[in-house]
Amino acid sequence: MSTIINTYPVFESNQVLTSKQMNSLVGYLEQQTRLTRARLIGMGVVCGLNVSYDSTANELTVSKGTAITSEGFLIALGDCVTVKYRPYQLPPTTIYEPFVDASNKQDVELFELLTDEADDGPEVVLLNDETFLANKVVLLFVEIFDKDLKSCLGKSCDELGKERNLTIRKLLISTADLQKVWDRTNTGKLDAVFPEKYELPNINLPRVLFDSGAANSSDYMEFSKQYADAVLAVFDPLMEALAETYNIYRPLLLNSYDEQNPFETNPLQDKIGAIHNFLEDADPTYNDYLGVQYVYDLFLDLILAYREFKSAAFDLMSECTPDMSRFPKHVMIGRALGDDSSLCEQSEYRHHFVQPPIYNNQKQLLKKTVSLHNRMVLMLESFDIARINGLGKISYPIRITPSLEKRSSLSSRSVPWYYDLNVESFYPALGGLMDYWNFDVSRKCPFEEDGLVLNYEDQSADQSVRESKLFTPLYYDLQDYSFFRIEGYINKSVTDAISTITELKKQFNLPFDLISLQLDATAGKLALDYSCGFEDLQEEYRFARFGLCSVIRDLEVLYKYVEQNQDSLFDGDNNGEAKEILQHIKELLDMLLRLCDVLTECLEDFDFEKFRDTYKKILQYIIDFFLVDQDLLNEISIKKGDEKEQIPLINGMIQRLFPLAHKFVDLLFFLKFYRIYYAFKRREFYLQKETQVFSGFIQKHPGVEHQAGVRKGGTFILVYRNSEDNSVIADFTLPYICCGKDNCVPMCDDGSFIQNLKPFARPDYAVTTIGIPVDIDVSINDYQLGKDEFVIEAEKTSEFGGEISQNSESGPLTYQPKEEFSGVDTFSYTITNKTNGLSDKAKVTIRVKSPDSESQACYTIPILQCWGIEFVQDALKRRDIKVSDGDDIFQLLLDSLRSTAGFTEDEIRGGTLEGNEARTRLVNCLGLPTTPNTTYDERGQLILEYQKANCGGAQAATTECFGRDILLKWGTERVMRFLAMIILDPGQDPIATLLAYLKSNRGFSPQEMDFLVRMEWIFPLLQIITPDISGDLMDATDMKEILANYQAQHCFGSN
Repeated sequence: MSTIINTYPVFESNQVLTSKQMNSLVGYLEQQTRLTRARLIGMGVVCGLNVSYDSTANELTVSKGTAITSEGFLIALGDCVTVKYRPYQLPPTTIYEPFVDASNKQDVELFELLTDEADDGPEVVLLNDETFLANKVVLLFVEIFDKDLKSCLGKSCDELGKERNLTIRKLLISTADLQKVWDRTNTGKLDAVFPEKYELPNINLPRVLFDSGAANSSDYMEFSKQYADAVLAVFDPLMEALAETYNIYRPLLLNSYDEQNPFETNPLQDKIGAIHNFLEDADPTYNDYLGVQYVYDLFLDLILAYREFKSAAFDLMSECTPDMSRFPKHVMIGRALGDDSSLCEQSEYRHHFVQPPIYNNQKQLLKKTVSLHNRMVLMLESFDIARINGLGKISYPIRITPSLEKRSSLSSRSVPWYYDLNVESFYPALGGLMDYWNFDVSRKCPFEEDGLVLNYEDQSADQSVRESKLFTPLYYDLQDYSFFRIEGYINKSVTDAISTITELKKQFNLPFDLISLQLDATAGKLALDYSCGFEDLQEEYRFARFGLCSVIRDLEVLYKYVEQNQDSLFDGDNNGEAKEILQHIKELLDMLLRLCDVLTECLEDFDFEKFRDTYKKILQYIIDFFLVDQDLLNEISIKKGDEKEQIPLINGMIQRLFPLAHKFVDLLFFLKFYRIYYAFKRREFYLQKETQVFSGFIQKHPGVEHQAGVRKGGTFILVYRNSEDNSVIADFTLPYICCGKDNCVPMCDDGSFIQNLKPFARPDYAVTTIGIPVDIDVSINDYQLGKDEFVIEAEKTSEFGGEISQNSESGPLTYQPKEEFSGVDTFSYTITNKTNGLSDKAKVTIRVKSPDSESQACYTIPILQCWGIEFVQDALKRRDIKVSDGDDIFQLLLDSLRSTAGFTEDEIRGGTLEGNEARTRLVNCLGLPTTPNTTYDERGQLILEYQKANCGGAQAATTECFGRDILLKWGTERVMRFLAMIILDPGQDPIATLLAYLKSNRGFSPQEMDFLVRMEWIFPLLQIITPDISGDLMDATDMKEILANYQAQHCFGSN
């Protein structure tokens, strides 16, 4: 092989020149010329010299072109069409090491390509066999042969010397024999063109796609596995490709990694294994898949870095001091059947042109290639799993970093948060990742403060004060940046994350939108931002609330004024009717005030269910006052004998008038609040449906991608698990501002909105006569918005033993009063919305009365039968009426009652009707109006008023001064001590003893009244016999006077 000649002869005057001296000078100059070509211009195929084969014409063509061998021999060739070939042997005495073995014998089989003009011979073969050409490569060989010109045929036998012939031979060699040539010339991996670079695969990371109807868009583990599976699909191929980059470009990378493949040794092997365990969810020390999107980002980065390295290394075709023995006198120009192979496959059998580093920035490209490979190693070394998985002890603040993404190279982008930039490489020759992130920046050695490579790590903790661009980049011009990396929110509360990002967005006037989505579509939803999108309803609600509450407050002021001046306003109210009405008004006003308290200031806090229940109580109270307390139902005329015709007609009218009446009453204020609340819940539903749930959102907004940030004019999306665990687990972005036109409430429901309110079961009323059933269609009254279906379920038995039945689940209800019962009966029913399963309960009130022909009778046998045998027998016994076998006890008592115009006041106060059960039963059997609040004394008064109106004349005068019930309320202890004071044996019944004493003495004597005053017993007694008495400014004389007046009225004169 060539040895560089470093001497040449220097001639002097009168020197005798020898052939050796002359040849030495020629050899030196010729080699210098070739060295200039090879080392300052380059080696390999400069241009042209492409091989093609025409199977029709059986022609192999080499196009015109130029090449330079590794020893600098220039090969220039015109278009050459060959049609035949013959075996080729090196000329005698010619030794070309790539073609010969150790004994200098040619051991590779070569064939010379010949044109049509070449002479034929026995060894010449036509190029008509493609099988022969299939494994052949075309070489251009510079054959050097010295021809002896010595001749003694002329006048002289002087030595003529030799002629050196350089012939360009077009040779064919098999790929097997070519391998021998490569082995002898150190071609292959040490070749500057790195032919195995074509074997480096292209790696593409699959996109992560979500199905809005599948579990991967609502279940955390399935959601996370989408990313893990995408990375695992390329994990092994990418790691193998990264390892292969070292194997192929090993001569360039030896010094960086202590002559070891970094991807096949520690520490990277441990880091790669840890990442794989994370993706397999096989390491219990990690939070399940938390931060898996960042692992996905890491692999995107690695693939981009890998592509960037491949691209730079592919064009690396230079060498500073190339080996001149690689192809000293030959060049490979390609396969014989070039058209059957791709360019990449052909490149291995072609000496591509390699330049010295002085051309085409090849020197800089070499440094860049090494730097880009170092960056891939440092990326894996710096990746911080603990940081993205929430395992670190450091709380990372949320920061926004301007960047050039996603169409630019990785080098142009800002450094992501998940790389720990404080990590120094395991390999001493390397440093930290920042030194290698952008080669073009690093080689210019800029000031760090210039912020040419922005990152999360270097940003200042205090962003309120402007510093250099590296520390506070958002204070500087952002026109060159198309993207904002938003990082540090992983595992933080979505509320805190939204708040912090919003503050940064406002502080630095950043052009993107921000929303949050819940992953779990079945869990409770986090509240919407009610400060936006509900302003119109809030204003309407505030005005309606003010209007209603102001009216109620005015009514309260009016009531207090009337109450304070009632003695003057109602001076002639002897029977207390005005006071009774005032009491009803007070109770109604209290309920109205409670209704106003239910109306919160903000619509989002409004408890509509509580408001409606309070309103229903008000309705019930008002209707009960007129229909039950004032007994208007009893005024309805039902003639005897026409009950079956009149009762359905009358109740049908009642049941159809009441909904109209309710609607008119609702117009006052209830419907206004109902409409506002309905609109509020409907809007809330559709806004939540649009913005709150990840699965619903991606269905409406295709194009959602995870990019660890947001482009200018886009929408950044934070995803959290659910309302119970609202920590951020993922982020996405949309390339546009969302969600203006899509985030509105549809004009018409799409069928998904369900009014999640209880049905409004309003009070119902009916009237019938004794023993006659009545149908009550309660559902007519219970209207609301929508067309939902309802199920009605009533109690089986009413308060006073009536039976309730129904033929269908939607009604109507049939009420059958208990035999011989008359009065006011009630029962409850429940109405359930079949759509949402919610229910409400209401009360039905029925007035059971006697037909008109019997309405003026005092007592009747049915009434007494309703009252009960036990009470009838007790009344007969107390009246000393003897009963013989076979007597009709009901008729006996009826005759007796007619003679006394009903029960006497004594019987009502302390006799037969003294017991609460007997008194209540009789009131109900008489059909007298009562409410659950009707007191014991009020029931007694109702019986007296009934008898006064229906029994003709006053009752027999009482023979008892004080009633038993009065003394019982006064207290047995006082009774015993009073009897002891008057030295009277109490006997077995102290109450009866004192009653007899007071009856015989017509009440307490003045001396006994003084005793009561001293013992402070007189006022409690007065409170019982005169409930309206007030102790304010009352002395002993006043109290004794009141007691004396009472005894004068009730004890037949004063003592």
